[in-house]
Amino acid sequence: MSMSSGFLAPEAHLESSERMSGALEDLREKYDRIAEVEETKARADAAVARAEEAAAAPDSEDEWLDEMERDPEMEAIREARLKQLKEAADARKEHLALGHGEYREIVEEEFLSEVTKSKQVVLHLYHAEFPRCKIYDKHLRILAPKFVHTKFIYMDAEKAPFFVGKLKVRVLPTLVSFIDGVAVDRITGMEGLGGDEFPTARLRNRLKVSGVLKVPGRPDDDDDGSDEEAGWGSDGERRDGATYAEHRAARRARVRVGGAHGEVGET
Repeated sequence: MSMSSGFLAPEAHLESSERMSGALEDLREKYDRIAEVEETKARADAAVARAEEAAAAPDSEDEWLDEMERDPEMEAIREARLKQLKEAADARKEHLALGHGEYREIVEEEFLSEVTKSKQVVLHLYHAEFPRCKIYDKHLRILAPKFVHTKFIYMDAEKAPFFVGKLKVRVLPTLVSFIDGVAVDRITGMEGLGGDEFPTARLRNRLKVSGVLKVPGRPDDDDDGSDEEAGWGSDGERRDGATYAEHRAARRARVRVGGAHGEVGET
């Protein structure tokens, strides 16, 4: 009840304050609900906008792939790559048909056919009783399947006197490299390989000197850095002072099958 002074009694003031607080709380809850609805709507609108943008974007994955397929330059690159792969597969098939990919023994009657039908050939002339010949066997069996474009064969020198004489082979084992039927290089005994315990990579690098391991379509084969341990420095000079070019020129006296028969011994 009010008093004449115009002030409210304590009870009336408390009741008025409670009503005011309740009204403010109701108003706050109302605005909180409105804000929550607005926030939810904003998130939904943003999600829809992102979905529409992704669907319409020119760089969406599906459209990007479609554009790449229609691009004439990409089409040319793809066709060239497919052609390259097909040619490589055809060449591998042809090489395997010629006996590449494995280390095979031949007899004298097969020599000319084996050497002339393949562009690149490594021939090991061996003697059955010479232990060092077996060292070459081990390494060449490793290299043969790795260099399918090169044919790896071996022939018993005692059973091939005619061609041993033509090639002027006097020391066994001897490796002869042929390119297009021409003898372009040879390794006599273990010359330049550093003894009997040499790694396969060293023999591989030595065979590369003549180009007999060259991969068609590549400027040169990958190298694992073992040239230096085989006697070559990073500047292309041997530790004995000869340059790589000088050594190669000395080794590449091209000799077509011809010459006189000679004695054969072990080194």
